[in-house]
Amino acid sequence: MVEDLGWRGGIAQAASVLAATTSVTVGVGILPAGARNVCFTAMELATLAQLHPGRIVAGIGHGMPDWMRRAGSWPDSPLTLIKEYTTALRALLRGEPGPANGRYVRCEGVVLTETPDVVPPVVLGVRGPRSQKAAAEVADGLLLA
Repeated sequence: MVEDLGWRGGIAQAASVLAATTSVTVGVGILPAGARNVCFTAMELATLAQLHPGRIVAGIGHGMPDWMRRAGSWPDSPLTLIKEYTTALRALLRGEPGPANGRYVRCEGVVLTETPDVVPPVVLGVRGPRSQKAAAEVADGLLLA
């Protein structure tokens, strides 16, 4: 399910498809890290994963720079943001406390009360070589456009 500024939200679309099917695996994404608080993203993804175990893949990306700038959400260092965000998101989904606060992501000590039995993989939908290297370091996989 694609999330693009001005079109439709990825989480709402994924929830609809998951609810209307019984076996389809749905990829949510690519959610732009700069536009979504990691704690609330983790709650939404954990809820979907609890309701539909093993049927969701979370895609995270930088977002389109022009759109993100118009929305006031483009960071000075997109690479730093996506690394912090992905690390925190994966920890929260596993039921672990949020890591130490970083430059962009603030969730130190946050713990989700409700976590899924089947933790969804978090993949990065990124293109550049440094971002692809970051996917290898902090994510469960890489989604190439």
